[in-house]
Amino acid sequence: MPQPSHTAPVDGTKKEAWVEELELSAAKKAALPFDAKAHHFYVAADDDELSFEEGDVLTIIAAAEEDGWVMARHKGKQGLAPLTHIALPSDSALPNVAAPRPQTDVKEEMRRKEDEAMEEMKSAVDRVLAQSAHAPSTNNFAISSPKAPEAPPFALKQPEQVFDLDQKERAHMMAQSTPPPAPVAKPCPARDGASGFEFTPEQAKAYFPLHVPAAWDYNPVEMDELEFKEGDLVHVIAPFEDDGWVVAENNGKRGIAPCPYLVKMEFPDLANAGATSEEEERRRKEEETMKMEEERMRMEEEKRKAEEEMQQRKVKEEEEGRRKREEEERKRIEE
Repeated sequence: MPQPSHTAPVDGTKKEAWVEELELSAAKKAALPFDAKAHHFYVAADDDELSFEEGDVLTIIAAAEEDGWVMARHKGKQGLAPLTHIALPSDSALPNVAAPRPQTDVKEEMRRKEDEAMEEMKSAVDRVLAQSAHAPSTNNFAISSPKAPEAPPFALKQPEQVFDLDQKERAHMMAQSTPPPAPVAKPCPARDGASGFEFTPEQAKAYFPLHVPAAWDYNPVEMDELEFKEGDLVHVIAPFEDDGWVVAENNGKRGIAPCPYLVKMEFPDLANAGATSEEEERRRKEEETMKMEEERMRMEEEKRKAEEEMQQRKVKEEEEGRRKREEEERKRIEE
């Protein structure tokens, strides 16, 4: 963001109370928020900037990411303001705030503490190694437990517990190996002394979908069941996964219908149906052969006609040529 270059102070500004800075000092950052006076007007160039007039008092609320700018508030609005147009109060004129500790002192203190912790750790390790080297041993070469070392002067952080991934995987596999409960088949309501609509998988594959009359009224018990009345022509679409039920439609609605409530139907013998299908296939092939033969004969007839027309044109052209030659010969003789 370009920094405005105007730095003219306002007349009457006291130099001991107001100063011009291009960056907030540590004392000013610690004293935020505080008031500052504008020594020149500024018109915002971007949406995130703040406009103000000469002599306006702005409330400085934070330092901006770019040098030469601060976040300020004025007349209920908040935005960026250039420090080149603002006279900041001197550090002595700010409210009493504890002086910030120099950054260099903080770094030195952190470095000193790290060195001390490292020295203590080295000393503890040296003590453990020395005690292990002087530990007594037996003649049977059994490893003896060394004397427990003295506790170090600082608390050692206990290692965090790591979850056993193999154990987790085994638990997951055991949970997966447990078979899920078997689904319970939907019971089909029966009618006394009536077998109702029956079919085999082969018949369903060959003849479904089809319309089957309803033998009795049926009022659904569950949401997925289909309602129909005696005499309705139910459109059976496919077998349902549970025995005794079919997927069907009636009066524009779809659901499952109990087979005992539909009229029993006699399906044609599939063997005869297969023979009929073969006969129909043979007849269809014969018809296609006849059509192909008719098409071949039509094309040959068109070819013959085209050849005759070409021969007639050739004869006509030769006749025209002969007449022209005779005419030319007659004119030559007359001359």
